[in-house]
Amino acid sequence: YAPGIVGTGWLVGKKGPHWASALGFLLFAACAAFLSTAETLAHFMAGMCLCGVAWNLCFTAGTVLLTACYDATEAVRVQGINDLVIFGVAGAGSLGSGYVYSWLGWRNLVFCV
Repeated sequence: YAPGIVGTGWLVGKKGPHWASALGFLLFAACAAFLSTAETLAHFMAGMCLCGVAWNLCFTAGTVLLTACYDATEAVRVQGINDLVIFGVAGAGSLGSGYVYSWLGWRNLVFCV
């Protein structure tokens, strides 16, 4: 969550949500490529930090885009539902990743994500 505190909101405000989400997508792709070859704990930690920055950019930009589609009275409710769905899917993915790891192995798990 540190990128959100440090400057993701500023970056989305300065460059726009479409630009920030495109940058997040590129960072996700770089993260997948990097983690597919990582074999040490240091590589894993660096890759997960990169993944966190990418996630934060996409999440912040997506929230801005979503709330722009609704008026102020509806935006809060829609954002709450959106957050519930996102964190529900993230929780299910976290729980399911152990099974996928044991079934397919590390490199294939990275490409599934």
